[in-house]
Amino acid sequence: MEAFDIKKFDEYREDNRLEVKKAKDGLPISLWESYSAMANCYGGVIILGVAERKDGSFYTTGLQDATKLKKMLWDTINNRGKVNFNLLLDEDVKTYELNGDVIMVIYVPRARRDQKPVYINNDIRSLRLGPCYSTVISQLSKRCKTGTCMGTCIKRGIS
Repeated sequence: MEAFDIKKFDEYREDNRLEVKKAKDGLPISLWESYSAMANCYGGVIILGVAERKDGSFYTTGLQDATKLKKMLWDTINNRGKVNFNLLLDEDVKTYELNGDVIMVIYVPRARRDQKPVYINNDIRSLRLGPCYSTVISQLSKRCKTGTCMGTCIKRGIS
């Protein structure tokens, strides 16, 4: 996906590389599943403080406290118990004002092969792969000494 352009906000629609989340009362739990899926596939953009209408168009809902939310994002993504690998840099998280609301745009880069799989809750079984399932599984199998564990030996540090 090309870089998010705030001027094109009304043209965007959700797809496998762009997701919107309300985040009115804090970080949505589904944020981490989206982060994992995007990181394991092609990368993408997650926009907080935005919702989707039935016709697919977006509207802003805003964030109550963007500074607090940003701190929560960094604290959580750097917690290995929640996310096994933080791919984000400071410049990957930006806030904008739109329609009188503050929104946060998170650019999720595609994980390099040596960084995959990116998973959540300290559980490789929570792996979110989307359309990249076969690619990541084949990479796991190549790293596994036995070829049968499908990633459990990687989690345990055996291979």
